[in-house]
Amino acid sequence: ARAAGATTAILLGHRPARLAIGRQLGADAASDTRDPGWLDEVRALTGGLGADVAIECGGRAEAIADSIAATRKGARIVLLAVIGVPIPVNTWPLVEGERTLVGSVQHHFDEDLPAAVQLLASGRVSVRPLITRRISLELVGGGLGAASATPAMPCRLEVARGVPWAYGAPGSTRVETR
Repeated sequence: ARAAGATTAILLGHRPARLAIGRQLGADAASDTRDPGWLDEVRALTGGLGADVAIECGGRAEAIADSIAATRKGARIVLLAVIGVPIPVNTWPLVEGERTLVGSVQHHFDEDLPAAVQLLASGRVSVRPLITRRISLELVGGGLGAASATPAMPCRLEVARGVPWAYGAPGSTRVETR
Protein backbone atom coordinates (compact mmCIF):
# COMPACT_ATOMS: atom_id res chain seq x y z
CA ALA A 1 0.00 0.00 0.00
CA ARG A 2 2.78 2.40 0.91
CA ALA A 3 4.61 1.69 -2.36
CA ALA A 4 1.42 2.74 -4.16
CA GLY A 5 1.28 6.04 -2.27
CA ALA A 6 -0.66 5.31 0.93
CA THR A 7 0.40 7.48 3.86
CA THR A 8 -1.18 5.18 6.45
CA ALA A 9 -1.58 1.41 6.15
CA ILE A 10 -3.88 -0.40 8.57
CA LEU A 11 -4.22 -4.18 8.59
CA LEU A 12 -7.41 -5.74 9.96
CA GLY A 13 -7.67 -9.41 10.82
CA HIS A 14 -8.18 -11.93 13.55
CA ARG A 15 -5.12 -14.19 13.35
CA PRO A 16 -2.23 -13.01 15.56
CA ALA A 17 0.50 -14.52 13.33
CA ARG A 18 -0.77 -12.70 10.25
CA LEU A 19 -1.19 -9.43 12.16
CA ALA A 20 2.41 -9.73 13.37
CA ILE A 21 3.66 -10.25 9.81
CA GLY A 22 1.65 -7.21 8.73
CA ARG A 23 3.51 -5.14 11.31
CA GLN A 24 6.85 -6.53 10.05
CA LEU A 25 5.88 -5.55 6.51
CA GLY A 26 5.25 -1.96 7.59
CA ALA A 27 1.61 -1.61 8.60
CA ASP A 28 1.12 1.41 10.85
CA ALA A 29 -1.40 -0.61 12.82
CA ALA A 30 -2.58 -4.22 12.81
CA SER A 31 -5.93 -4.45 14.57
CA ASP A 32 -7.66 -7.63 15.70
CA THR A 33 -11.29 -7.30 14.61
CA ARG A 34 -12.33 -9.49 17.53
CA ASP A 35 -11.26 -6.63 19.82
CA PRO A 36 -14.28 -4.36 20.39
CA GLY A 37 -12.07 -1.26 20.03
CA TRP A 38 -10.69 -2.01 16.56
CA LEU A 39 -12.94 0.50 14.77
CA ASP A 40 -12.04 3.26 17.24
CA GLU A 41 -8.37 2.60 16.45
CA VAL A 42 -9.03 2.91 12.70
CA ARG A 43 -10.88 6.18 13.23
CA ALA A 44 -8.09 7.53 15.46
CA LEU A 45 -5.50 6.76 12.77
CA THR A 46 -7.60 8.40 10.04
CA GLY A 47 -8.56 11.64 11.77
CA GLY A 48 -11.98 10.28 12.66
CA LEU A 49 -12.99 9.79 9.03
CA GLY A 50 -12.15 6.20 8.19
CA ALA A 51 -9.96 4.81 5.43
CA ASP A 52 -10.03 6.11 1.86
CA VAL A 53 -9.66 2.57 0.49
CA ALA A 54 -10.21 -0.89 1.95
CA ILE A 55 -8.91 -3.98 0.18
CA GLU A 56 -10.65 -7.12 1.44
CA CYS A 57 -8.60 -10.29 1.01
CA GLY A 58 -9.88 -12.47 3.86
CA GLY A 59 -12.78 -14.21 2.22
CA ARG A 60 -15.19 -14.00 5.15
CA ALA A 61 -18.56 -12.24 5.20
CA GLU A 62 -17.50 -10.51 8.42
CA ALA A 63 -14.39 -9.15 6.73
CA ILE A 64 -16.51 -7.48 4.05
CA ALA A 65 -18.68 -5.83 6.71
CA ASP A 66 -15.52 -4.75 8.59
CA SER A 67 -14.07 -3.26 5.40
CA ILE A 68 -17.20 -1.21 4.83
CA ALA A 69 -17.29 -0.05 8.47
CA ALA A 70 -13.62 0.99 8.38
CA THR A 71 -14.05 3.38 5.44
CA ARG A 72 -15.03 7.04 5.17
CA LYS A 73 -17.80 8.60 3.12
CA GLY A 74 -16.95 8.31 -0.56
CA ALA A 75 -14.44 5.50 0.00
CA ARG A 76 -13.73 2.57 -2.26
CA ILE A 77 -13.91 -1.02 -1.01
CA VAL A 78 -12.14 -3.55 -3.26
CA LEU A 79 -13.05 -7.22 -2.91
CA LEU A 80 -10.24 -9.60 -3.87
CA ALA A 81 -11.32 -12.69 -1.96
CA VAL A 82 -13.83 -15.11 -3.40
CA ILE A 83 -16.47 -16.50 -1.08
CA GLY A 84 -17.98 -19.64 -2.57
CA VAL A 85 -21.50 -19.07 -1.28
CA PRO A 86 -23.98 -16.19 -1.39
CA ILE A 87 -23.65 -13.85 1.60
CA PRO A 88 -25.82 -11.04 2.91
CA VAL A 89 -24.36 -7.53 2.65
CA ASN A 90 -25.89 -4.55 4.43
CA THR A 91 -26.14 -2.04 1.59
CA TRP A 92 -27.20 0.92 3.76
CA PRO A 93 -23.63 1.98 4.71
CA LEU A 94 -22.71 1.83 1.01
CA VAL A 95 -25.64 3.98 -0.09
CA GLU A 96 -25.65 6.38 2.87
CA GLY A 97 -21.86 6.77 2.75
CA GLU A 98 -21.68 7.01 -1.05
CA ARG A 99 -19.06 4.27 -0.98
CA THR A 100 -18.05 2.26 -4.03
CA LEU A 101 -17.85 -1.53 -3.79
CA VAL A 102 -15.82 -3.10 -6.58
CA GLY A 103 -14.54 -6.59 -7.31
CA SER A 104 -11.13 -7.30 -8.78
CA VAL A 105 -9.41 -10.29 -10.34
CA GLN A 106 -6.37 -9.24 -8.30
CA HIS A 107 -4.08 -8.39 -11.18
CA HIS A 108 -3.58 -8.46 -14.91
CA PHE A 109 -0.45 -10.49 -15.59
CA ASP A 110 0.92 -8.39 -18.44
CA GLU A 111 0.28 -5.06 -16.69
CA ASP A 112 0.86 -5.67 -12.99
CA LEU A 113 3.56 -8.33 -12.89
CA PRO A 114 6.35 -6.10 -14.29
CA ALA A 115 5.49 -3.39 -11.74
CA ALA A 116 5.44 -5.94 -8.91
CA VAL A 117 8.80 -7.40 -9.97
CA GLN A 118 10.28 -3.88 -10.09
CA LEU A 119 9.03 -3.13 -6.55
CA LEU A 120 10.63 -6.36 -5.30
CA ALA A 121 13.88 -5.84 -7.22
CA SER A 122 14.24 -2.26 -5.97
CA GLY A 123 13.76 -3.32 -2.36
CA ARG A 124 10.76 -1.00 -1.89
CA VAL A 125 8.69 -4.09 -1.05
CA SER A 126 10.08 -7.03 0.92
CA VAL A 127 8.44 -10.44 1.01
CA ARG A 128 10.99 -12.06 3.29
CA PRO A 129 8.59 -12.25 6.27
CA LEU A 130 6.14 -14.17 4.06
CA ILE A 131 8.56 -17.01 3.35
CA THR A 132 7.94 -19.69 5.96
CA ARG A 133 10.50 -22.25 4.75
CA ARG A 134 13.42 -22.53 2.33
CA ILE A 135 14.14 -25.92 0.84
CA SER A 136 16.23 -27.30 -1.99
CA LEU A 137 14.53 -28.28 -5.22
CA GLU A 138 15.32 -31.93 -4.50
CA LEU A 139 13.18 -31.77 -1.31
CA VAL A 140 10.07 -30.13 -2.79
CA GLY A 141 7.84 -33.16 -2.08
CA GLY A 142 8.65 -33.08 1.63
CA GLY A 143 8.28 -29.31 1.83
CA LEU A 144 4.84 -29.37 0.29
CA GLY A 145 3.86 -32.11 2.73
CA ALA A 146 4.71 -29.76 5.59
CA ALA A 147 2.35 -27.12 4.19
CA SER A 148 -0.62 -28.45 6.12
CA ALA A 149 1.26 -28.31 9.44
CA THR A 150 0.08 -24.75 10.17
CA PRO A 151 -3.45 -24.24 8.81
CA ALA A 152 -3.69 -20.72 10.29
CA MET A 153 -0.76 -19.56 8.13
CA PRO A 154 -0.36 -20.65 4.51
CA CYS A 155 2.98 -22.26 3.76
CA ARG A 156 5.09 -20.26 1.31
CA LEU A 157 8.16 -22.04 0.07
CA GLU A 158 11.07 -20.69 -1.86
CA VAL A 159 12.74 -23.37 -3.90
CA ALA A 160 16.26 -22.87 -5.29
CA ARG A 161 18.22 -25.45 -7.24
CA GLY A 162 21.10 -26.63 -5.08
CA VAL A 163 21.06 -23.58 -2.74
CA PRO A 164 18.18 -23.91 -0.27
CA TRP A 165 18.55 -20.38 1.13
CA ALA A 166 19.27 -18.45 -2.09
CA TYR A 167 16.56 -15.82 -2.30
CA GLY A 168 15.91 -14.81 -5.89
CA ALA A 169 18.72 -16.96 -7.28
CA PRO A 170 18.58 -17.89 -10.96
CA GLY A 171 16.40 -20.96 -11.30
CA SER A 172 14.52 -20.32 -8.05
CA THR A 173 10.78 -20.83 -7.95
CA ARG A 174 8.21 -19.72 -5.38
CA VAL A 175 5.52 -22.27 -4.47
CA GLU A 176 2.47 -21.22 -2.43
CA THR A 177 -0.10 -23.50 -0.90
CA ARG A 178 -3.17 -22.68 1.18
